Formats: sequence, structure tokens, C-alpha cells
Amino acid sequence: MKDNITDKEFDAILGNVVTQQVIRTLACWEKLTVKELIAKTGTGEEKISKATSDLVRINVLEKDDHGYWHYSTDPFGEAMRKAYHALNRDMIEKRIYTITKNMDSYTPDEYSDQMTYLIEKWKPLLDKYHASKMSSLAGHLIDAYLEDRNNK
Repeated sequence: MKDNITDKEFDAILGNVVTQQVIRTLACWEKLTVKELIAKTGTGEEKISKATSDLVRINVLEKDDHGYWHYSTDPFGEAMRKAYHALNRDMIEKRIYTITKNMDSYTPDEYSDQMTYLIEKWKPLLDKYHASKMSSLAGHLIDAYLEDRNNK
């Protein structure tokens, strides 16, 4: 650790909701500016700044010379990146499953909203690991819109 941090402080940092949002978001997007983190998490600048500072204290994050936050090369930072990358992939898989399972109960607009959220939040991981599933879901969305339009 960069300074003498107690177990209680360490637990408080990792137990913070905004800290978790930053960790999960960077595990997907790899590097982001504060403004990009704000946009991706929907959290204010003050809370993002506190979370990133706290994560630097426990060697999870670093900021490069161009203002981008990313996981540190410290062994703990690298372990956290790998763990959250895997957790994100699992969460995305479950979300795709839920959308697929419930697709017939969604209106085209609801289905579109589900897909849009997934893409905006997790695009890099979707592109890397779930491209064929997303293509299939997109095809279903097009079919649903065409059917809805033909029924009007």
C-alpha cells in the first residue's frame, strides 16, 4: 500500500458503491478520464475523484500523463483487474440470458432499451466476448419492430 492504511480503511474503500462502479467500469473500458467515468457511472465528479484517490491509496488504480485512469501494474491492481473483468463477463452473460428469456414479453421499445443499456455500459466486453449473441439479439429486435409496425 502507498501509505499505512488500516484494514478498516481498506474494507471501507472496497465496500464503497462508487468505488465498485469505478472498478467495474475500468475493468471493461480499460482507461477513462474523470469525465468519462462520470458519464459511464452516472456519478458526480466529487465522488469519482474520492473513489479514484482511494483506489490509488490501495494500489488498484493509476493515472497516466494524459489524464486517463487505469488499473495499476502493481500485482494487487492486476489481480483486481482480472477478477472484475471475469465478474463483468459473468454479469453480462446473465443479463443477455435474462433478455433472451424474456424477449417475448418486452415491447420493441422495452427490448431496445434493454439492448441500448447493455451496449452503452459494456460495449468493449460485448464486442470481445459476446458479438454473436448481440447479433442474434439485434436480429430479434429488428423482427419485433417490423412485426409491431405491420400490426399497426
